[in-house]
Amino acid sequence: SDGAVDDLRSAYTARPDVEEAAFDALYGQLLEARGDLEALLGRPLSRGVEATFVVYEPGCFYRRHVDSLAGVDPAGSGGRAYSFVVYLTGEQPWQPSDGGALRVFCDALGEEVEEEVLPAAGLLVLFDSKRVSHEVMPTRRQRTCLVGWFREEV
Repeated sequence: SDGAVDDLRSAYTARPDVEEAAFDALYGQLLEARGDLEALLGRPLSRGVEATFVVYEPGCFYRRHVDSLAGVDPAGSGGRAYSFVVYLTGEQPWQPSDGGALRVFCDALGEEVEEEVLPAAGLLVLFDSKRVSHEVMPTRRQRTCLVGWFREEV
């Protein structure tokens, strides 16, 4: 996208080139993570991975949302089962003052709990696409990541 600001988000997105060698290694690791998740859940997920590169320039954000809504077209975003973020932020450690944290909202024993995850190069964050709302706090430095979804088996 062009990175234009709207009410929900401001960021640049691009589809990964699956033929690129650097992406091929990361894709293999994501497929391995999907297999581990299937074993943990005791049920299959759909083959493949849906993924997009996202670059947040300083000032960019993504407001609170869920990645999959119940009752929405299962062939579209409604079929997303688990969301992931892989940070590609470079070697310089991320500081809280840099902004750009992923804020995750969870239900813990009937009470909403917030958790913030700072970007760290290579970190994989995985969460339920339908039940976990989340947002990206405004960033003060470039924040680059691969976001994606493992889908329900249909």
